[in-house]
Amino acid sequence: MDNASIQKKSFTTAGEMKIWDKRHRMIYREVERIIKKKKYEKFNMVDYAACGGEVLIEAKKAYSGAFCFGVDIIESSIKTLKTHGISGKIHDLENLLDLDRKYDIALAGEVIEHLVSPDNFLYSINKNMTDGGTLILTFPNSVHMISLLTQWLLDLPPWTGARYRSFHIREYTYRLTKSLLEAHGFKVVKRMGTEIPYLPDWTSVITRPFPRLGRCIIVIAEKVAPPNEELIKNTEAISDIMRLLRFLKTNKQWK
Repeated sequence: MDNASIQKKSFTTAGEMKIWDKRHRMIYREVERIIKKKKYEKFNMVDYAACGGEVLIEAKKAYSGAFCFGVDIIESSIKTLKTHGISGKIHDLENLLDLDRKYDIALAGEVIEHLVSPDNFLYSINKNMTDGGTLILTFPNSVHMISLLTQWLLDLPPWTGARYRSFHIREYTYRLTKSLLEAHGFKVVKRMGTEIPYLPDWTSVITRPFPRLGRCIIVIAEKVAPPNEELIKNTEAISDIMRLLRFLKTNKQWK
């Protein structure tokens, strides 16, 4: 079974549900801050891997000048969006994507860890974004303390990480994600953690300044450069993580 089939099978039901957890609430608050800071009266917002469309639906209800659009690999997600008057597109985010308009705000919640080709994904986000636009990207925190315990004490992969028959394909840390975003023309302006696993939501007060304690990490980044075509043309595998970070930061296009 290929990766696209695994993802479709795993999330068909989720596309029919509304999951308004701490992560979604924090993302929505950041959307509100961005709109207020940039004084948007009309704006375009896209959610890559919209799933239940939670944040898009809330934004459409709150802001009359918002054009909301969702992208997802599963049909049930796009059907859910349509019931709320939101347009959408079925698309495998492993592949490059051209949209028919530019977006001021892009959401990418818990999706990058599901992709074999994150470069295609980040390139597409940049290409479909207005200059100075904002990306809110989240990913599971693979260096959480629970992960350290599962690896050292139980000899298991990171907590909620890429495991045997898991729908997570890759592991991310803030350092790696920041370097990837910089290589793809984004500048990180803020990061925070969601709640501490197995503890109440209010623990996000602690994880905001100390994201590594959170279940997930939320990164807010602004577009500061055009799409980097070198990263979708050059698909060389790099096994050494430090070589990868140096390659991304010293790529000739970004000197």
